[in-house]
Amino acid sequence: MIKIQTRLVMVPVVLFVICLLIGCSRATSASPGSPWFRSAEQAAKGRNVNILAGKVFDPKITSMTVKGNNEAQELSVMGHSRFFFMVHQSPFSELEVTPGSAEGAAKMEERKEPIDR
Repeated sequence: MIKIQTRLVMVPVVLFVICLLIGCSRATSASPGSPWFRSAEQAAKGRNVNILAGKVFDPKITSMTVKGNNEAQELSVMGHSRFFFMVHQSPFSELEVTPGSAEGAAKMEERKEPIDR
């Protein structure tokens, strides 16, 4: 009777140890060609990236316009969080950020005069 109980306990333990060895094996869990890094810093930020991010508190503002490097980019304000962001290559000192609103766009449309042909 004791031999049967010992076998019933040992089977799950042996299966658990086998699964643990297979799951923790670095050679089997890594896909071919994926590098292993010695630290989190080495694995995460090999490049410097400029990110412009902000939060809008005025509910009337629906977009942000970023001008820099002789071009303009329209950023949308993200839903409930009211965040906006972009990756850019210009220095921060060269960027000009201005808010845009749905009201402002409607007023601009009203100001345009029709072209007579």
